[in-house]
Amino acid sequence: RREPRLRPPPPPPPADFPAGLKPGSIAELWHRRGWWPVSVLRAVGEVGVWELELCGYEAELRAPARLLRPSWRWEPAGRRGTPSWSIAEKPSAAGKAKAKAKRRSSELLPGTKGAEQEGAARGARELLHHFAPGTTVEIAGVEDGFFGSWYTARVLETREARGAGKLRVRYDAFREDDGSTWEDWVELEHVRPLPPRHKPQFVTELDASAPLELLFKEGWWEVLYDGRAGGGRHAVVAPQYNVHHTVPASQLRPAWRWAAAERTWDVRLDSSDAPAAPAPKPTKAFKVR
Repeated sequence: RREPRLRPPPPPPPADFPAGLKPGSIAELWHRRGWWPVSVLRAVGEVGVWELELCGYEAELRAPARLLRPSWRWEPAGRRGTPSWSIAEKPSAAGKAKAKAKRRSSELLPGTKGAEQEGAARGARELLHHFAPGTTVEIAGVEDGFFGSWYTARVLETREARGAGKLRVRYDAFREDDGSTWEDWVELEHVRPLPPRHKPQFVTELDASAPLELLFKEGWWEVLYDGRAGGGRHAVVAPQYNVHHTVPASQLRPAWRWAAAERTWDVRLDSSDAPAAPAPKPTKAFKVR
């Protein structure tokens, strides 16, 4: 019987490890409560998501970079006679030989979709913890007439189901017809935290057609910068609705973009990378107070 190969827990990944991932490199993937060797095939459309091949299995899957770590190699006695860690950059010759006799993907439970489902469920749980009850968040408009808007709401309850998450929220700006507060269940993918603070003078550095967000009817709406209008005011246009506004700088903020997988913010600098409008939901009767 073959004795198990033992090694201590590896050190943390280098800070620049995610940036160094590229097709052809190898790594280890957190899957089924263990670390599996994978080959990086290609980046996919989502930021920080990679298409991978499980080494030794005829299986391809997708996973975010946060589920990857370097392909650590443990040397019990290094060059100086002391144990050491190193990172394997390419598959070993023995690994390549093993890959020629790949096993069926059915041998790897739960299959090619397992890592994706497990990663999605883990990400949903982490986000639900991030958006705990009592947290103030922003909700993307998904109903006709509200595409491109973000409205604040207070989280009342969280729920995880089938690897996805939902939040029950109470909107700050909306009211039911009887005047009561409007509560609704929203998909986790349409939720983001409150954006960070921005420099008050940021608007003076904008180029024409730069994306922005405009405070209008108690919500923030995606617009494009159309230039200065005099008197300390600025012209913007909402291309989805062909509506023009002239407003003070206090009603403008950067076009913030939330990367849920990395829990980071950046700013859209080009109107060409604007998010696509989501599929419309049935309209519910409500009014802005």
